[in-house]
Amino acid sequence: MKRAHDRLDLLATFVRIGESGSLSKAARVLGTTQPTASRRLLELERLLGCKLATRSTASFSLTDEGRSRLERIFKGSTASAVVQNARTSVLDVR
Repeated sequence: MKRAHDRLDLLATFVRIGESGSLSKAARVLGTTQPTASRRLLELERLLGCKLATRSTASFSLTDEGRSRLERIFKGSTASAVVQNARTSVLDVR
């Protein structure tokens, strides 16, 4: 099982990808490479057992599941609410 901070790194990557709508833009914000951002997204999808985004050489978009999980993360307006929502909606992987 991944340690919590490893999963938080995956979650941070997913959030940045969702906010920016692009693996490349998210990677720049995170100070990493596009292939690393892509691997993190794939790992999070594997852990959750669902597809969060569709990607091709020409396009990228969140799936309905990806949008739903991103919305649940940001449902709270305070930082502590965002963290709690992330734990319950995305990181509760066993």
